[in-house]
Amino acid sequence: MTMAQIVCPECNSPNIRFSRSKTLSEKILSMAGFCPARCRDCRARFRLAVLWSADFVAHCPRCFSDRLVDWSEPYHYPPRWQRLLLKVGAKGHRCSLCRVNFISFLPRRSRITEPAWKNREIA
Repeated sequence: MTMAQIVCPECNSPNIRFSRSKTLSEKILSMAGFCPARCRDCRARFRLAVLWSADFVAHCPRCFSDRLVDWSEPYHYPPRWQRLLLKVGAKGHRCSLCRVNFISFLPRRSRITEPAWKNREIA
């Protein structure tokens, strides 16, 4: 699930972001993988099925990209609760596009594919 695949159901804009959970039911649904999202263009609010995507790989929580690299604990100083998650088995990932560091139990995609326009030969 990349950013290009996720669009607003109201205006078909790809300019969306995660929204905060307002009610207890939204918080429970977000733990189950249905996160609230908001369109930045038309301000519509809807739910994304983030956890139940076809490929079970980690995605950036900010831009939904799957172009991730790993970071190691000696070069990053995570908060205490993230260090606990790292000890339990989570992995630290960093988004190549928006440079956000986050923790996930899902593995990252093993190979980053380049866009087709970068592979074309210039005549």
